[in-house]
Parts: sequence; C-alpha cells; structure tokens
Amino acid sequence: MPPVIDTEMAEAFMKLTPEKLETSLSGLLDDKEIDAAKKRLIGIQKHVDGLSKTDCIISQDQWGSKKVGNY
Repeated sequence: MPPVIDTEMAEAFMKLTPEKLETSLSGLLDDKEIDAAKKRLIGIQKHVDGLSKTDCIISQDQWGSKKVGNY
C-alpha cells in the first residue's frame, strides 16, 4: 500500500461502498472475484483511515514537496 496518497484518492476510496463496487462489477466478474474485490476495498479503506491519522494524506499540489520525498 502507498505510504502517502492525495485527498482526491482518499475521498474516492472512502465514498465507495462494497455494495456500489459489487454493482459496478456485476456481470464482469464471478461472485468469488467480486467478494475478493470487496475485501480488498475494505483493506484499502482501513489503510486510508490509518493514513489520515498519521497526516499522510496530502493535497494534490504537495506531490513535489519534501514531505512526500521522505516516504
């Protein structure tokens, strides 16, 4: 998992629900693959939550900053 992400990426992952993901993947993947994708989403959301607690979610204009280079 990345040690730092930007606010837009964090927001996108946190807005996505397992149900919305399942709906978007229905017909493209089988049930086992969809369940695996939902589990990965939950893992990503936990990671994003952890990043928010350690000040590792940045604005897009910070990508070239020293802070990001330290990770």
